[in-house]
Amino acid sequence: MVTVDDMQDYMAVDTDTDKNVIQNLINSAEIEISSMVSTTINLDFLRSQPLFNTAVRTLVDFWYFNRGNNGSTREYPAGFSEMINRIYALNSLTESGDENAD
Repeated sequence: MVTVDDMQDYMAVDTDTDKNVIQNLINSAEIEISSMVSTTINLDFLRSQPLFNTAVRTLVDFWYFNRGNNGSTREYPAGFSEMINRIYALNSLTESGDENAD
């Protein structure tokens, strides 16, 4: 699970003034990614997956440092779509009962 402290370390943000902003971005990223991956898998289960957490960190970092750019950047950061596709594929196998889905 991605926390505010984790994100501050990841983004090298030393001040605590944006803690609420970062928490809101984490919440939004988790919802965004989980909706792309599956409507049936529990968010707590996704949070236990390292690749899901990496995707959350990637999206939060992208949103945080591109605030106020008014659409002058890509919708998603480079490599993000590949992460989502991999998470989707792994969880599709899990939902189908494939015991080799690790």
